[in-house]
Amino acid sequence: MGWKLQLFVVSIAIVGGLYLAGFFSSEPPNLDPGEGWWAKEDKGTVKVDTSIKDFKIVFPQKDQDDLKRRLENTRYFESLEGTNWEYGIRADEMKKIVNYWLTNYSWPKQDKVFNQYKHYKTNIEGLDIHFVHVKPNLKPGQKAKPILMVHGWPGSFYEFYKIIPMLTDPTSHGGTEDDIFEVICPSLPGYGFSEAAHKPGLNPKDIARMFNTLMHERLGFDSYYVQGGDWGGMVVQLMALFFPQYVRGHHTNMANVQPPLLPLRLLVGSFFPSLVMTEERDQEKFFPVKDRIIVMLRETGYAHIQGTKPDTVGHGLTDSPVGLAAYILEKFSICTNPSFIESPDGQLTKKYELDDLLNNVMVYWISGSITSSMRLYKEVAKNFHELLSYTSVPVSVPTGYASLPHEIVCTPEPWLSYLYKNVIGERARRKLGRNIYCFGYVRGHHNNFLNIQPPFLPVRLLVGSFFPSFVSKNEADQKKMFPVKDSFITMLREMGYMHIQATKPDTVGHGLTDSPVGLAAYILEKFSFWTNPSFIESPDGQLTKKYELDDLLNNVMVYWISGSITSSMRLYKEVFANYHEMSSYSSAPISVPTGYASLPHELACTPEPWMSYVYKNVISYTAFPDGGHFAAFEEPKMMAEDIRKFAAGVEDFLQKSVEK
Repeated sequence: MGWKLQLFVVSIAIVGGLYLAGFFSSEPPNLDPGEGWWAKEDKGTVKVDTSIKDFKIVFPQKDQDDLKRRLENTRYFESLEGTNWEYGIRADEMKKIVNYWLTNYSWPKQDKVFNQYKHYKTNIEGLDIHFVHVKPNLKPGQKAKPILMVHGWPGSFYEFYKIIPMLTDPTSHGGTEDDIFEVICPSLPGYGFSEAAHKPGLNPKDIARMFNTLMHERLGFDSYYVQGGDWGGMVVQLMALFFPQYVRGHHTNMANVQPPLLPLRLLVGSFFPSLVMTEERDQEKFFPVKDRIIVMLRETGYAHIQGTKPDTVGHGLTDSPVGLAAYILEKFSICTNPSFIESPDGQLTKKYELDDLLNNVMVYWISGSITSSMRLYKEVAKNFHELLSYTSVPVSVPTGYASLPHEIVCTPEPWLSYLYKNVIGERARRKLGRNIYCFGYVRGHHNNFLNIQPPFLPVRLLVGSFFPSFVSKNEADQKKMFPVKDSFITMLREMGYMHIQATKPDTVGHGLTDSPVGLAAYILEKFSFWTNPSFIESPDGQLTKKYELDDLLNNVMVYWISGSITSSMRLYKEVFANYHEMSSYSSAPISVPTGYASLPHELACTPEPWMSYVYKNVISYTAFPDGGHFAAFEEPKMMAEDIRKFAAGVEDFLQKSVEK
């Protein structure tokens, strides 16, 4: 690349960064959580039943026969010679998955897996919201800490199935009796078995409000923890921002913090990474910027379509189970580890059981929710500026961050302080101090997918391009953020799904709803790349490197059985439709104790120092040695340990605050 083109790219990045960071607008965000109504009927014309009802996942025999017929009649294309997953999931790998789906994947067996925990539904703002609620067996006088765990796309509530027993029965999994939790895992509206909005506009801010209603008004918790990644990370961050009186602690594994002068940081980091970030892991994720941009361009095609025309791609994904699985499993490969793209099989089973991967696909297939799930990208795009504005508002809720090396977003530890003012953890406490704000009902907010935009982000990126350590002392953060051009390329590459889901999610929803194969492909691709971007270089996407195929398919089945793929994608549409409002929340301070799980392969990178810009009480910031976007699904043991540590830190923090 010639110097003129490099200068042009850097200039565009700086100006664009300044604009996106709200540099040209001084209007503070409105922190009113608002209200909403998403039912078909007008509000007031029907009587709302706010009771909590039992629910069971059912996949009728006729639907099982239909799925089998579709799988048996799948039409395949021929993959290019000499390629791995650079073009997406290879046809030969999909044939293997489909064959397993037909011959080894047992619904009677998975029916027991899905329904091993109690499921419920309750109507909130006109929509029937589905959630899993697992209560631990308590001894007399023993109390459990309630925690809301929120998934993202293309995941589902099923992501948390393996971590649930580690939290509800800690003594059997290396914890103590003080580590016991009561776990609530809802399905996002339009995802899985939660009803999709019948009106446009529903975005993460609305979901944050709805889930607070679930926790406080429906379940009666006066104080609770929150944990999330991906869209779930944004939802729980907004819960900590808007409802600090309820959120006791906030834990995340996907923090997106943009520190001041980000472009300058990136510019300096491109030449002197250590000046912007001290950790080599951070430097590798940020630099060279050119490489990051290339990867971004390669991996964000899904975001482009989901954030613009989600319904267009939704038709095929809804109709084809193979298409749906391919769409989803590719993400589980690449998002688990980007290097998996270089493998013929995407290394899907390196970290997952194929049953688990398929279970996730099944969530979308059974519910038919792939299109509605993709619409969230569209809604975020419509409300981008508003949502972005919230990323600059400090969060004082005690926060914990689980940083996984392959997470999509890289957040260097020093950046956390720009947003999260109380990061729980000895290292964070020494650096950030203890700015306490009023909070009560939400005792803690744990996240693994943060989006923090610190002051002067464009300048930071510019300087970081030459002096990465200026942005973050964490080398892992530096590697993830610089070179900026590499990050930009990666973003462009991986956000095509978001483009369509944030604009016309229903279009793609038709195909995903009708095709079980199409639905699975659409979902599983994310479980590959988002687990580790390197998985894109593998022919099989390394889907089973970290997941069981049954689990992957179970997640797909959630969407298939519920027919919710289209409605789930619509959230992207709603978010982008209200972008300005949603972005405004990003700068609003959150006082709820927050924890951040920073995974190396997570999509977003949030340096620890950036946390203090939004989160005023960061309780913990944990840099995981491995892991990507689907933290609880991929690394349940590490996440359980981090959440337990975070909760203990919150309790200690609150006790000391009272003593003071």
